Amino acid sequence: MDIHFADWLRLADIEDCQGDGDRLQLRWSGLENSIQDISSDQILNLALLFYRLPIDDEVADEFAGFFKDEDNTFPMIDNRLYLSCLAGAALGEVIQSQPETTEARLSALAVICPNCMGKNNISAIEEIVRRSWNALHSESASLRDLTKHSLNRSSVPNISTSLNSIKENFEVQTQLPQAYAPLDKILNGLAKSIKQTNQNNKYLNSQLELFREESDILWWLTTAVSKKLSVVFEDLNWPATTVILGVELAEMVRRFPGPLSYKELLARAIQLSGKEENEMIKISSVVSKLEKEFSSELESLYSENPALSLCPLIKSLVRSRGAKRQAEWLQPLKQEFSISNTTQFNCVDFAMQIYLETLLLRQFNAIQIEGE
Repeated sequence: MDIHFADWLRLADIEDCQGDGDRLQLRWSGLENSIQDISSDQILNLALLFYRLPIDDEVADEFAGFFKDEDNTFPMIDNRLYLSCLAGAALGEVIQSQPETTEARLSALAVICPNCMGKNNISAIEEIVRRSWNALHSESASLRDLTKHSLNRSSVPNISTSLNSIKENFEVQTQLPQAYAPLDKILNGLAKSIKQTNQNNKYLNSQLELFREESDILWWLTTAVSKKLSVVFEDLNWPATTVILGVELAEMVRRFPGPLSYKELLARAIQLSGKEENEMIKISSVVSKLEKEFSSELESLYSENPALSLCPLIKSLVRSRGAKRQAEWLQPLKQEFSISNTTQFNCVDFAMQIYLETLLLRQFNAIQIEGE
């Protein structure tokens, strides 16, 4: 059991486990059952529950069922705050118990994105958000730590000596059984060699992907030209520049969760656009200046992605495409994520949020493709 579990329940004003160690353990058992062989869709649903975003009652009841199975007194009515806390704890446990896995990475992004750089005050457990940030940064640093990875020599067995032994045994029919031992030695040696070679190739391919990612980003910053619009950063429509830079950096990521220095990279890109990195912007200003070509591509790429429900900014950009009035997309943004037209973002934070949301959408797509 996570040492913070009881505290998380207390923070959410859930008192039915306070002073009752047995019931607390039952809650934890239900939580562990809920994340066994967890799927990408289940991770998204946990995040929706955690932030109390719109979700089907059947999905919420299914999650509650894991706790009802352990304790028949678990409430099934008016339990959304309770489920929110338990869902957050479940995501935290996935991140903690399965470090540097696709499930942990998706869970971390699914927690971070709806938080919207701290602008969303709906989540009850800030520790889960901090754990998610730490997990992403730790994995990114680990990918690039060459001291943790190395090539191991593949030892090829001495085949000629073993073949001579097999030949000698075959020449004497009574010694045929003795021929199997050197043959087995050859095959086992080759199998080990092939396995090590495959591991080395996998490592080299991963390093090549990292080098290509870093090279692409370096050329992007050196030229200061939008990859999608073929326009220099300075000529992009400010403040929509923040969206274009965030999306383009995320789409250059080849190894999730991307470079550890993404904040500094985006800050540098904003400087190259001729703006100060401490400038404040509002989402309505971004929407009004975003090129239709770019917003149309966002819609075509991500409008059907289930993870879009956890992406406040990109979801609003997509919603605004067909809206006749500003309120049609601003009102849901405020209701779901506590972000209004008066909410101001630091421009680097806004670009970071777009970057992280794009990573979440791409990571979910990648999981779906692998599963096909």
